[in-house]
Amino acid sequence: MMLISDVFQLTLEYLDVRDIALSNRLYKVLIRELNGYIKGHKILHLLAKRLVIGHVRICKESVYGKAIGFYKGITIGKETRGLQQYSIVAKDFKELCVHDVTEVFNKSFIELYPKSPLILFDAILWELHSNAEKKNALKQLLLSLNVVRRYLTDLSMSIASPSIEIKMFLKTFKNRITITNWTHIAQAKRGSIVVLDPYADRALTESEVINADVFVLGLLVDNKFPRPFATYAVSLLRNLEDCERRAIVYKGHVIGVPREINKIVEILMRARFEGVSIDTAVENAMGVDDKINRVIYEAMKYCRADKAIDKNAVKSLMKEFGLDERYYGKVLFRLKRFSCWRE
Repeated sequence: MMLISDVFQLTLEYLDVRDIALSNRLYKVLIRELNGYIKGHKILHLLAKRLVIGHVRICKESVYGKAIGFYKGITIGKETRGLQQYSIVAKDFKELCVHDVTEVFNKSFIELYPKSPLILFDAILWELHSNAEKKNALKQLLLSLNVVRRYLTDLSMSIASPSIEIKMFLKTFKNRITITNWTHIAQAKRGSIVVLDPYADRALTESEVINADVFVLGLLVDNKFPRPFATYAVSLLRNLEDCERRAIVYKGHVIGVPREINKIVEILMRARFEGVSIDTAVENAMGVDDKINRVIYEAMKYCRADKAIDKNAVKSLMKEFGLDERYYGKVLFRLKRFSCWRE
């Protein structure tokens, strides 16, 4: 699977560039983002990510520096006193550039950029939200972008039918999120499209995560007013009967799978790019409330089977689902209402 660092490396090769230096200012910015951990492919990924949103300028000028990283035939240097001369310099977007060739690099990078996966948020049901839910949805949208940027760039994220509020929000920060519609998606022949829906009849598989071209998520939150079949409504409104509707399932059930869209994106990205199982990706994304809900769900099975559940059984379930013992009181508060609970 091609990484963004590979795409940027191919872009440099295509433009006959084998060495690129970082200005001192940009180097300091990237080092902070890398927490001081220098790796060639990580640097190229950050350069690509910042290039896409206009936070990096590529300049054709002569500087001296020393090599700090290598990746697939590309030498990455840092501008400083040294013996090695560089003719291409990456700078922070606020720095002066003698001969700016950023657009040439940007155009070539976009031409080589993979068309999949695309994370598509559909906002067709936006007006169903309360004002508080809209604020929460915008926050989750921004968090989703941050997740996407860890693995891809803004070019892999799109929004269909954004409201005026969403469009205004997108203008408050630098991004390259595209606004699209389903006609464009169909004309582009995007290939395999998976609609993520917790009420779908079939569970999403690792194979589908790896091979899907488009993941569709409703830009929906229901923390105040439950909307159990909202994503299905999106599918009907968009006439997506031919697309695959899939639920993300954790150990056989959707209970415990985070509902926040940014966490859904995180699950998809980790399963696709880190090669972990969906269960593992879900476990890493689960919050305390998600784990408590799953423990309660599993405890209810005892009741349905006419079995008693006690402290030891609860603690065993908490351990199984990675819930720290300090939350035992919260679990107990809810379980005491069950007829099968035994002190």
